[in-house]
Amino acid sequence: MGRYDKYDTKKGVRWYYQTYIKDPRTGKSKRVMKRGFTSRGAAKLACEALEETAKRGKDVFKKVTFKEIAEEFLKKQEKVCKPPTMYSKRSKFKSQIYPAFGEWFIDEITSEDCQEWIDKLEEKISSARDYGIQANLVFKYARRKKLILENPFELVVYAQTKNENSNEDDIFDGFWNKEELYQFLEIAESHTSLHNYVMFRIGLFVGARKGEILALQECDVLHETKEINIRHTMYWDKTAKNYQLLSPKTAKSIRKLPLDDTTYDLLLKLITANKRAKLAAGVIDSLEHHFIFIRDGFRPHRTAYPTETLQALCKRYKLKYIKFHGLRHTHASMLFASGANMKEVQDRLGHARIETTMNIYTHITQETKTDVQNRFMDFMNTTPQNKKSL
Repeated sequence: MGRYDKYDTKKGVRWYYQTYIKDPRTGKSKRVMKRGFTSRGAAKLACEALEETAKRGKDVFKKVTFKEIAEEFLKKQEKVCKPPTMYSKRSKFKSQIYPAFGEWFIDEITSEDCQEWIDKLEEKISSARDYGIQANLVFKYARRKKLILENPFELVVYAQTKNENSNEDDIFDGFWNKEELYQFLEIAESHTSLHNYVMFRIGLFVGARKGEILALQECDVLHETKEINIRHTMYWDKTAKNYQLLSPKTAKSIRKLPLDDTTYDLLLKLITANKRAKLAAGVIDSLEHHFIFIRDGFRPHRTAYPTETLQALCKRYKLKYIKFHGLRHTHASMLFASGANMKEVQDRLGHARIETTMNIYTHITQETKTDVQNRFMDFMNTTPQNKKSL
């Protein structure tokens, strides 16, 4: 028994049907949906014709749904993409793409359907283009398999433009000026643990990413040169509830970074405290990895931990809030202020592209200009008594 309902499009009201058909290959019922009918009667006739065809024993599932071909595509992607990338991809399909197209036959999805979906998605979220990119890859894959003659996504137009190669480093999460930086350090040193304070200092004085910091092991501290060796990034598989040590984002991200004397001494103090705790628990010889930043059970932290901890501290002491990645941008701003050139900052931060470094520099200089203007006007508006402000 079919279900019929209407929906609005730019060309007026359209109808769709939804029914369940038993798949003779699996014996299980599958939901089948088709849209685009101009009336309820037309949708009902098409649905009844499909149900009658199935009753006669004919296989109506020779066509494949978008979800079926998408799952096939994603399994191939797992062979070439890292787990964090796959988690992000699957999250996009589950949250937005499958609800829109999952049960549709892939050869019946039109350019109009794709454009309408993107238009509505752009009204809800700013990253609509990221979802469109993933859906487009499935249609490209289907065309290569000759399941469709044309890719309906090729004609989609986005209202919001964004670089397809964007990543965490392209997103500007704000930064602190020197005064705000030292205010934070003073509070963090007095009102948080040694563990957290060292984590914050490495973000601020070294500029490492949070995944790189959480992946640091005792053997990554190079005592002769007072450097840390960045060679892994931390990834937590939420399904398996376990961590993986992955290679950094790019070859440029594998680097050795110098430590200032204070950060180095504090790091040694933390490592010593960790060793004492492991000796007391009798586990020092049984652990596979000796991470520097550990929680109960001597396990590494979740990747959300640094940002959550920073947010709590900023909220409690009414500090200007930036995400943990903003510590990296603060480090970049201090490098530029100290006279470092673009290439030096790129190497320090481990950016694969100089454009990423330039993007951060642009944001920093724009915000600095605004700050200078605001301070100028505050000064000018502090006028002598009985004088009108500007």
